[in-house]
Amino acid sequence: MDLEKQSFISKWSTEHQYYYSTLKPKHSTFAETKAFLKEREFIRKAIDNEDIKSIQDMRNKGVYLSFYLRYAAERGQFNIIRYIGMEDCNEKDWSCCALEAEKRGYVDIVKYAQSKGANAAVKRMISI
Repeated sequence: MDLEKQSFISKWSTEHQYYYSTLKPKHSTFAETKAFLKEREFIRKAIDNEDIKSIQDMRNKGVYLSFYLRYAAERGQFNIIRYIGMEDCNEKDWSCCALEAEKRGYVDIVKYAQSKGANAAVKRMISI
């Protein structure tokens, strides 16, 4: 990886981590934290198993699924990404999705993320 691309990804990752840290719910009790972690693990397993029914159930409960777009991109789960993408995903969500998919060689996911709004800087870095 050339130095310019590596520098961009490093800077973008730092900004992205800050963005998602602001979305994390503030849990006031141990029980609330434990419930959040259990829910997160459940969604990750559903993504790993391509279990759209479970993900639909979580959306109906009001879970913010855009947070898991990156995880689905890491796993190459295109159908899950399309389903999560029906929610209000923003430019940062799609840009992160594109970067994760590009790292792992999922060209179809990269192109889909770009069509949904991955930002221009990411499009220049990932020239597909």
